[in-house]
Amino acid sequence: MELEAAQEYVRKAYELKDRVSERERLYIDSQYCSHVPGDREKALQAYGLRAQIYPRDANAHNNLANVYRSLGRYEQALPEALVAMRMDPENEDNYITLSVIHLSLNRLKEAEEVLTQAVDNKLDSEGLVFQRYQVAFVNLSGIMTPR
Repeated sequence: MELEAAQEYVRKAYELKDRVSERERLYIDSQYCSHVPGDREKALQAYGLRAQIYPRDANAHNNLANVYRSLGRYEQALPEALVAMRMDPENEDNYITLSVIHLSLNRLKEAEEVLTQAVDNKLDSEGLVFQRYQVAFVNLSGIMTPR
């Protein structure tokens, strides 16, 4: 139900995007492409444009990393996630994204290190707890060997 409501709000924002600033319009476009039609290639273009025009927007880089990841393009996702992390080390989502990408690249040790940094920075969220669980599961199950 929450996903449907979120999609409806993004649709409404998209309909009204001519009333906002250029930066807000780019944000709405990227969210719309990512969540409503589900076209990941268009979302990739929209987030890429946002990151290019506003290179200091950590959220744009994090979202771009997540779209690359969803397309299985982990090597392209990694630098975007690293940029987001450097720009906004207080955002739990950046740690989650970077850890997930490291796991996707079979880099268990790096995924664990990212989550340790989050703990060291006294960050916590449901998402971080879940990601720590996933990393622990992968570690204990022997699915991959740490590098």
